[in-house]
Amino acid sequence: MFSVTYTSTERQSQIYIGFVNWFLLLAVLFIIAIFQQSKNLAAAYGLAVTGDMAITGTFMTFIFWLQHKRGRALIAAVITVVDFAYFLSNINKIPHGGYWSIIIAAIPLTMIIVYLEGQKKLYASCARCHWTFSWSRSSSSTPR
Repeated sequence: MFSVTYTSTERQSQIYIGFVNWFLLLAVLFIIAIFQQSKNLAAAYGLAVTGDMAITGTFMTFIFWLQHKRGRALIAAVITVVDFAYFLSNINKIPHGGYWSIIIAAIPLTMIIVYLEGQKKLYASCARCHWTFSWSRSSSSTPR
């Protein structure tokens, strides 16, 4: 299913995975069928870009603040306010195809949340049972 073809004899990083190529083709055809018009695709793209800018600006501001770089945090906060203004101006695009940006972003977000919650439960159960994980390559108790 995931057979890898190396396309360069000089670099191992240049690969071709046929399944991924066909999956991308089907994804593009699906997107074309769903959006039907380029203005609907533009609505989704605009919402995705401005949402990404707002989230990135928020994280930058938070990180600068935690690093006690108040000047950079202030500049990032001002830029983030502008980014949120752009984002809010694109909210009206949600019914015209922008909802796909939210759906597509929700998929990895859901996976991350499920993974983190599972990790919390695993660690909590390990703490109650006094389990230890000493998995290393040199250990003889490495699970197989």
